[in-house]
Amino acid sequence: MVGSRPVVHVADERKETSLDAYFATLRPEQLAGIQAAAMDMWERYANSVRAHLENPEHRIVFDRHHVIAHMGTAVDTVRRGREPPAAGRG
Repeated sequence: MVGSRPVVHVADERKETSLDAYFATLRPEQLAGIQAAAMDMWERYANSVRAHLENPEHRIVFDRHHVIAHMGTAVDTVRRGREPPAAGRG
């Protein structure tokens, strides 16, 4: 369900350390209680989640807009017969 949970952290800069700083404020039991981390497909955010949460690949939720954009690029790439760009680079 979209919008059923509050946003708990927004950072000024798109850096891995921006998310690391948030995780550093949490106690171990709070980290264990994080069910999902919603983000765009920025690899640096995913790296931070992987570094701080158990079973991170089950907690990362990519936003719909970015998933659809990458799917569109992949379909166009296949249609044109060339290698697709790597996701999460930037």
